[in-house]
Amino acid sequence: MSTTPEPGPQHVGTLWLLDLSEPLLIGPLPRVEVHFQRAGSEAAFSLSQAMGFSSPEEVYKRLDGGKHCYIGIVDGILATYGRVTFDKELIGELRLHIHLPSGEAYIWDCATLPEYRVLPLYPSLVWHIVRDLQARGLKRI
Repeated sequence: MSTTPEPGPQHVGTLWLLDLSEPLLIGPLPRVEVHFQRAGSEAAFSLSQAMGFSSPEEVYKRLDGGKHCYIGIVDGILATYGRVTFDKELIGELRLHIHLPSGEAYIWDCATLPEYRVLPLYPSLVWHIVRDLQARGLKRI
């Protein structure tokens, strides 16, 4: 027996907007030592494993398409990651295509590996990304 979804509005996601023209407050700090960095193709294999891809090709494709990837390393192991788009992106769960003007970015596809989810790595990663993008001159996230 299958059920059909209820008619009417359904919560499928939330979009947040952050104006970077103002100074940022201090953000969340992780409970463990973590090294956040913007990753390049050297991290494609570990990223593909973390994301559940069978090969690093999708990671290379995203990096070659101008998207940035940030990672958090704990004890030498990739523990969390997030992506940043600067031009256009499909937000699949919202069925929404966004087109970003110059100076704006969209943070997406952030995750923390299951064994690290007891640590507040996700908010710390997002905060690191926001601070880095502000330092690079972006105006809105």
